[in-house]
Amino acid sequence: MFLWGLYIDPLYLVLFFATLIISGAAQLYIRSTFSDWSGVSSSGGLAGEQIGERLVLTAAAMTYVAAAVTSILTLLYYISRARRG
Repeated sequence: MFLWGLYIDPLYLVLFFATLIISGAAQLYIRSTFSDWSGVSSSGGLAGEQIGERLVLTAAAMTYVAAAVTSILTLLYYISRARRG
C-alpha cells in the first residue's frame, strides 16, 4: 500500500490500530473505575477516594502491560520480516 509516496505494510497498520484500541479501552476503564469508586465509603477505614485511586493504579498497570505486549508483538513482527529478507 502506497501512502504519500511511502510504503506502509498493512500488518503494521493492523498492529498500530490494535495498540490504539487497547489503549483507548484501558483509558475508558480507568475513567469508569475512578468515577464508580471515588464516592464509595468502606468499612476498612479507607475513604472511597483512596480505594478508587488504588483501582485506578491497577488499571494503569494494565495499560502498561498492554503496551508491553503490543511492543513485543511489534518486535516479533520486525524480526520475522528481517528473516524473510
